Amino acid sequence: MIQTNGVSPRFSDAASDRFLIMPQPSYGDRTPFTVRVPDQHAAVYKREAKRLGMRYSDYLAAKLAEVHGLNAPESVQARYAHDQEVLSETA
Repeated sequence: MIQTNGVSPRFSDAASDRFLIMPQPSYGDRTPFTVRVPDQHAAVYKREAKRLGMRYSDYLAAKLAEVHGLNAPESVQARYAHDQEVLSETA
């Protein structure tokens, strides 16, 4: 049995079945939710996230915040702090 110290494994080395434990930092309480959008819309969102080098969910969270006059979530700001262009284009 693989010891993970209470952290779920994030990556598996398929060749050896070894797990690399990559704990994720806590950014406080967050709520997952599902939204259905037309395929054409999803293609635009995914293309823009890819262009910016962002995770799809980070892009959506940043854009939702922007629409409502909020700052991008702390998790998004921390992940892209090295790239101010990404943050400025999502603000």
